[in-house]
Amino acid sequence: MRIRYQISVIAAVLWLSACNVIPEPEQTRVYPLPQVLAPMQLDTYAGTLRVAQPSALQALDLPRVAVIQSDGRQAYWQSLRLQDRLPLVVQDALVRGMQDSQIATHVVRDSSASAFHVELQTHIEQFAIINASSPQARSAAVVIRAQLRRANDRQVIATQRFEAQYEGLGSGEAAALAGLAEALAKVQRDMMMWANLALQDK
Repeated sequence: MRIRYQISVIAAVLWLSACNVIPEPEQTRVYPLPQVLAPMQLDTYAGTLRVAQPSALQALDLPRVAVIQSDGRQAYWQSLRLQDRLPLVVQDALVRGMQDSQIATHVVRDSSASAFHVELQTHIEQFAIINASSPQARSAAVVIRAQLRRANDRQVIATQRFEAQYEGLGSGEAAALAGLAEALAKVQRDMMMWANLALQDK
């Protein structure tokens, strides 16, 4: 009986020792996308612009950050999550940027019951970190297709594809998000200049 007790004690000690060397799983953290876009000086459209929730491929319709590997395959940053699904994050950035720049008298979301004159519809083609052989060669890429559609007759009045790349990210979650925010801000600037001209010519 004493021998069996000693064996049990030794087994318990060995089990506790093993627990100390088992690596803990990497913790997932939720990060808000930084807001880096400064307000622009635009001619205000006298009407209401509605910003629809962007569409996206199922692989991007997630609160995860896509990573394009050097062999072209898509994966996800395991320890990183956005504060919401990517289309909602992008819609929030578009609405905020257009409101701050006063592109129209009113800028609303498609979740609003407000009447509107023109709707901005977008599709996210790419929103990802592009991996490379070294962390310094990593880049962030954002590609969004947009169109403006009149509310009264559903006629498309303008369409355009916007893309931007931010290079030299380095490593780490903060660097990745900063790069994506910069690339998105470049797309937003180009999109707002395009939309501003299209709205004035409407």
